[in-house]
Amino acid sequence: MEFSGHVIPAVDLDRYLQGIFAVVNASPNRRPSIFYLAHVLWRHRDTQLLAAPPRAVQRIVFPLILLIGRILGKYRGKCRGSNWPGSPESCTGAPFVDADG
Repeated sequence: MEFSGHVIPAVDLDRYLQGIFAVVNASPNRRPSIFYLAHVLWRHRDTQLLAAPPRAVQRIVFPLILLIGRILGKYRGKCRGSNWPGSPESCTGAPFVDADG
C-alpha cells in the first residue's frame, strides 16, 4: 500500500505509524494486542490524536492498560524491553523530525 499526503506538523508521524504497523503486523490474527497498541498510542498522545474514544477517556483508560501490562510483564525484553512489537527501541528506522526545524 502506498500513501501520499501532507501532514502539518509532521513531528513524529513516521515513528507513530511505524509503531502502529509493528503492533498490527505482529499479531497472527491481525487483531493488535491492546497492551502494545495502548503503549504506542500513549507514547504519542501529545502529537497524535485518536478521534475515538474521547480524549478524556483515553487519558484514563490507556494508563490503566499500561499498568496492567507492566504487572503482567508485557513490556519486558531481553534487550532493555526492545523485543516487543512497537517498542520505542524497535521504531528507530523512521527518522525523527523536529517540529521546530
